[in-house]
Amino acid sequence: MAAATETPESSLPPGAPSQQQKLRVCDICGALLSIYDSNRRLADHFGGKMHIGYLHLREKYKELKTSQKLKYEQELSKDSKDGERDRDRERDRERDRERDREREREKEREREKEKEKEKEKEKEKERERERDSRSGRYDRYDRNNDRDKYRERDHERPVDKYREKDRRYHY
Repeated sequence: MAAATETPESSLPPGAPSQQQKLRVCDICGALLSIYDSNRRLADHFGGKMHIGYLHLREKYKELKTSQKLKYEQELSKDSKDGERDRDRERDRERDRERDREREREKEREREKEKEKEKEKEKEKERERERDSRSGRYDRYDRNNDRDKYRERDHERPVDKYREKDRRYHY
């Protein structure tokens, strides 16, 4: 009901009668009540408009607070369901991203392997060319060598007698 709070004389406002009163604060409306008040005076206070108004305000406040708390909990549960869906979606997206990264890494590894194979082929060709040049064979990639082959072929062709004569007499 009402808690007893004693106030010393020094806490009374200036100009108040200097009677020594023991007062308490009403828990509902905050009014100062004398501890020496009669039951009739206390009943009048508890039935008063101000006390009842504060009582209704406090009850409404508790009601609103509990309904707000329920709404908040419902939103949390809804958000947690939505949050779970969002987390699932995010987890799936992350999984997809990781899978894509792994595919890219695998493709890069394959490209590197291909580059290594090409380098090995080039090295092997270079070694073969060096072996051929050391053994005295002609280099098949040498331009002069190709020209010589074609000259040799020209000499091997039969000479056209008439053409040769035409050239001699042509001034």
